Amino acid sequence: PQGGWCPNSPDLSIIETLWAIMQDRVIERRAFSEKELKEAMLDIWWEFDQRTIQKLYDEIPLRVSACRAAEGGRFYISK
Repeated sequence: PQGGWCPNSPDLSIIETLWAIMQDRVIERRAFSEKELKEAMLDIWWEFDQRTIQKLYDEIPLRVSACRAAEGGRFYISK
């Protein structure tokens, strides 16, 4: 809830951010069958660059600060 500290915030989780990126990329692929979807998901997962993961890791202090400033509510990191 707004004003409460949420230690499990998806905004603080690297994997949740990776899932969101992956979701956007899967949508771009426009998979129309279960087989196409599975193939797209596997391809996209293995295409992740280590620099993307490192960037998300490096942003953790910024995300924690933003979450604190929002008192545990929703926040956005400008890119």
